[in-house]
Amino acid sequence: MADASLTQPPGPAVKADAAAQDVAANPEPAETQAAPAPEVELLDGHALTAGPTAHDRALALVDLAARAAEPNPFLHPAFITAAAAEHGAEAIVVILAWRGEDRAPTALVGAFVLQRQRRATRLWTASLEGRFHDFAFLSTPLIDAACIEPVIEAVLDAIVASAMPTRLSFAMMGDEYSVMSGLKAVLNRRQTPLAVSARHRRALARSEDAAAFTPSASTRKKLRQYRRRLGEKGSVTTTRHARPLEIADALEEFLALEASGWKGRAGTAVMSDPSDTQFTRAVFPSMAETDDVVIEALRLDGKAAAIQILARSGRGYFTWKIAYDEALRDYSPGVLLVEDYTLRLMNDATVAFIDSCSHDDTGFMASLWKGRQPIADVGFDARPGEHAGTVLISAVERNLLALRGRLKSLYHRYKNGRKAAKNTGGEASEPKT
Repeated sequence: MADASLTQPPGPAVKADAAAQDVAANPEPAETQAAPAPEVELLDGHALTAGPTAHDRALALVDLAARAAEPNPFLHPAFITAAAAEHGAEAIVVILAWRGEDRAPTALVGAFVLQRQRRATRLWTASLEGRFHDFAFLSTPLIDAACIEPVIEAVLDAIVASAMPTRLSFAMMGDEYSVMSGLKAVLNRRQTPLAVSARHRRALARSEDAAAFTPSASTRKKLRQYRRRLGEKGSVTTTRHARPLEIADALEEFLALEASGWKGRAGTAVMSDPSDTQFTRAVFPSMAETDDVVIEALRLDGKAAAIQILARSGRGYFTWKIAYDEALRDYSPGVLLVEDYTLRLMNDATVAFIDSCSHDDTGFMASLWKGRQPIADVGFDARPGEHAGTVLISAVERNLLALRGRLKSLYHRYKNGRKAAKNTGGEASEPKT
């Protein structure tokens, strides 16, 4: 099992251990030891924007992110609000678990955000999906490290008691860590099977393991060569943007740079879709107000050669998207930028890791970072017991995903083969994130 210190901040874990030791040393009757079950609110996408307590809920969610067992920047209030604006408030389900009747920020102990789904690729007619937006690259719920299992149990019970679909799926959920372990324990007690449709690992840099973000000698030599050659064309600098106004300006630079490259020509750039553009412009300046986003840029004579957007949650940073100037691709500006901010963040005592948020274990970040983040796509029924269809449906989905993976692999082999035949120079591993 992976080291829990990767995602679990030291504070809550230490407190939980100390509390457990105190109970062991001073046993009391069971009825006085058992904490009351969390109180659960089932809300829609307006939960953080409408009503007299919406602002307090948003503040509580930001507070929970700082002490959650596993951080997830895509459960930031800005992401949830923008998703509700795009898909409709009724399509987004916000589930908040509180410690009793207290509604202070520190009393929020769990947050699940789900999207109601009806997909042609699923055999069931309706489900709740933990990855509630395509731009969210992690679906792990935010749960206080001291009460993971009680929160999961209370949330599942609340879903069952409601009129919502009971079939849940979480694509891109952290695997092998405390939240997944807690989910498995709860489902085991409820005798409910957990279906895993896919597993993979993606690149990760960990501050406690210097070797995990130290490139090989040959790679370092190549990067020095790229940096020297790029420096011959002008002044090379790296800038960091974090304040709301800085984020807004740097974000527009990113959008223009991405649209000018291959993603723009392919129609996959953010600016290619008005709803994607609106979503992005709404999310990141708002995240900057709580210091939960930074935009890094490598510049040549002040002009952006590469730009990376990173979201922050707890002690982790998560790479969202990167763009680079294709006229400079022979110098691998995107790789140089990643090297710069990786070295700086990994030497920051407040940062535990950087998650690449990649869809698989390939790409240039996988070659630079040696650590790996385990990810799983899982599905289950909130109702206790085994329900006919859930396992079968998950098996069908698993086979469809495997087929899609094979077709994708064949496509990339064909595409890379053509690229290799055409290109005689340049950096083949320049970012395509």
